[in-house]
Amino acid sequence: MNLIINGKTVTFGDEIETVEHLLQAQNLHERVVIVELNKNICKKKNIAMHA
Repeated sequence: MNLIINGKTVTFGDEIETVEHLLQAQNLHERVVIVELNKNICKKKNIAMHA
């Protein structure tokens, strides 16, 4: 899977299945982030986060 993160194309394997997995893989799961999908900011309620 190819994603654009902060303007750079990054390739991830099949282990990334959700936004939550992506944030954990990038060590961002405990930080304040903005998630955008197709130029639309995703609402927090649509991104499951479990500590």
